[in-house]
Amino acid sequence: MKILKESNLKEIINYINENKIIILPTDTQIAVICKDEKKIYDLKKRNSNKKLIKFIYNYKSENFSDNFFKLANHFWPGPLTLIENKISYRIPNNNLLISILKEVDFVYSSSANISGEEPLQNTMDYQTLFQNSILKNEIIIIEGKSNELLPSSIYNLDQMKLIREGKISLDEIEKILNLN
Repeated sequence: MKILKESNLKEIINYINENKIIILPTDTQIAVICKDEKKIYDLKKRNSNKKLIKFIYNYKSENFSDNFFKLANHFWPGPLTLIENKISYRIPNNNLLISILKEVDFVYSSSANISGEEPLQNTMDYQTLFQNSILKNEIIIIEGKSNELLPSSIYNLDQMKLIREGKISLDEIEKILNLN
């Protein structure tokens, strides 16, 4: 494991391009990000049926639905994950992640905790959590803390329903979609 500060942006981007696992704070909880989905599943011991979130930088050139654009234009960057065509997308409201995404286009993400366990508040606590992982030499930890207990809200546009209520309520989402 290697510990870096947020100010080491070029080094962080290099590690992402090398498919290393990065643990860092976001605008919600502490996340694990990587270009390689399998590494996140293996690290978290996550069921492969549970999809990861694709953090992206530019969604405006993509072919998304009108409802996707309505919600993304209103809530992004921010704590709303949108599912369309069975893929989860989000632009976190976090300067470091936005700087990373400008350079690498996208990364896969999930909260950094082991699946089924509560997330930790300090990235340095993940050093202990993953010290025995077979992937420990693949992990880069960015120093930082999360002040937020709530995850992102997840809204499925394929089914037009809220999957998980986090920081953004169903009422707020439906108001933007003119559903209430």
